[in-house]
Amino acid sequence: MRQRSANKSQSAERAFETNVEEKSADQRRLEVWQQRGMGQGTGAVIYFLFDIDGTLLLSGGAGRVAMHRAMQDMFGIGELHRLAVHGRTDRAIIIDLFAAHQLPLDESTYLEFTNRYHAELENCIAGCPGKLLDGVSELLDRLSRVSDVAMGLLTGNSREGAMTKVRHFGIDRHFGYGGYGHTHACRNDVAREALSECRRWAAPCEVREDQIWIVGDTINDIRCARAIGAKVIAVATGGNSRVELERGTPDLMLDDLNSHEAFFDLCNRGKLG
Repeated sequence: MRQRSANKSQSAERAFETNVEEKSADQRRLEVWQQRGMGQGTGAVIYFLFDIDGTLLLSGGAGRVAMHRAMQDMFGIGELHRLAVHGRTDRAIIIDLFAAHQLPLDESTYLEFTNRYHAELENCIAGCPGKLLDGVSELLDRLSRVSDVAMGLLTGNSREGAMTKVRHFGIDRHFGYGGYGHTHACRNDVAREALSECRRWAAPCEVREDQIWIVGDTINDIRCARAIGAKVIAVATGGNSRVELERGTPDLMLDDLNSHEAFFDLCNRGKLG
């Protein structure tokens, strides 16, 4: 009898997991939101907006390889000019890439190039030596179980590129909204988009700027947080050194995302002001 009950329970769990996988991202986000009692005028929430590259994961150069292949396909270019990429948006990088190779870039060319890039990224990321950074998986799992926390993305990646990366590393389920770098050359504008998306997702609950914590590894993450009046957690795992990040005076400075208790101090103390 006990064995049958255990088997029945395991079958129910597998069925539940299958149903969750089959649901759309929007359905999953809505259900999580409803389970937490949000969207019904309930209390304050802490919103953590995570950068991707250098903060959550390293793609092993998959983005650069994918852009190189897209440039080869479209223009036969054998070697790419080196460009600064840390903390920048895909749109800004592509604009500079075309300028460096003296190629004309209008909106239709931009769309064709990004479509090729996204297709190549799907292939490249599986073959590049990328990884989740230390502490990330455990931190996201723990935060996802906190009732007054909602997580999103604030990244220079395009939306499709961002989803390819977080899906490949199995963490896409944690993020309900975000701001992305396919329409904005300036990261501050990505932050404004993320704030708008956060408010749209939380409606009719009010979202104040000081409820938002941006988590990132570059000076540009600190600057874009300030542009929208948000708090910022800087993590020294990517684009800038700890010394460089400290010059930007983040609200919290971490060596890496193994520092889980720093996040839970914010949650438990309601350290929003």
